[in-house]
Amino acid sequence: MLYLGWIIAAFLAGAISAVALIAWREMRKTLRERFEGLGLTLGKAYAEIAAAVKVSPRMIQARQNGQVLRTWQEGDYSISLLFDSQDFCLGVTEERG
Repeated sequence: MLYLGWIIAAFLAGAISAVALIAWREMRKTLRERFEGLGLTLGKAYAEIAAAVKVSPRMIQARQNGQVLRTWQEGDYSISLLFDSQDFCLGVTEERG
């Protein structure tokens, strides 16, 4: 019976370690890697993009026609996406780095 307890404890320790490692790797992803993981941004909602990249844009510019330009930046990398008045992405306007 004692062996069963050790087996369960080892299994749980391994599972916790695996979850912690996955979370740590996810946190280490750069902004570029997170945007690349999104794939095509055209047509995606702002909420979906914001949830995937896990960081707020550094700059937001509202335009008179209702469109919004949002720019994310991390280090030398920056990306600007244009959104329509309903917050759906119209595409990348600029990407550097």
